[in-house]
Amino acid sequence: MKVTKVVMLKIQEVIGLENTFRTLDDEKKRRIINSALEEFSLNKYEKASTNAIVKNAGISKGSLFQYFANKQALYDYLGAFTIEVMLEAIQKEMGFRERDLFERIRKIALIKIGVAAEYPYIIPFSKVMYEQISVDEIKKKVEAEYPNIYENMYFKNIDFGLFKEDMDIHKSIEIVQWTLERIMDDYMKDILARDKAINMEELRLLIDSYLSTLKKAFYK
Repeated sequence: MKVTKVVMLKIQEVIGLENTFRTLDDEKKRRIINSALEEFSLNKYEKASTNAIVKNAGISKGSLFQYFANKQALYDYLGAFTIEVMLEAIQKEMGFRERDLFERIRKIALIKIGVAAEYPYIIPFSKVMYEQISVDEIKKKVEAEYPNIYENMYFKNIDFGLFKEDMDIHKSIEIVQWTLERIMDDYMKDILARDKAINMEELRLLIDSYLSTLKKAFYK
């Protein structure tokens, strides 16, 4: 899956509409974004080096600060970008017609990995970002920009009659989410450490093996 819409309105608000970053070609934007995601993921904000970011992106330090006022502005941009690029991809690809919750969550996971194929450090960066801000705070911000997005993702048109009668639906969803998040975190950590590309078929099989076990536990 190719993510082509690199800069969205909310992100433009973060960096300022007068900023020249939005006028760059997509390939150069992607290089800068990927370099910054990698640096902030590996070293976190305090130790992250803008010198390393510009070196890996193949641009001058002066150019970076033409696009972003400072290191904090770049980090804020990445925070907005990370959330929005994922949600835009999910909204575009999903349709929310799938009634089996496990298949729905499987598709969401694969969409996220599709985005990660283009932005390899987006999942590690998200993990770092979530350590600094509460999940509830992020959800509140996301819901303001994408009304009912979580409701649509995990509840809209889902056939909950497939679940065993004594199952707690909300807890079941959380267990499946946590399981897939851990799978994706571990998978991305492994391939990045070995400098490998994402193997979608390999990942599908891994996800399906866990979902098959969970489905037997939760479904009738």
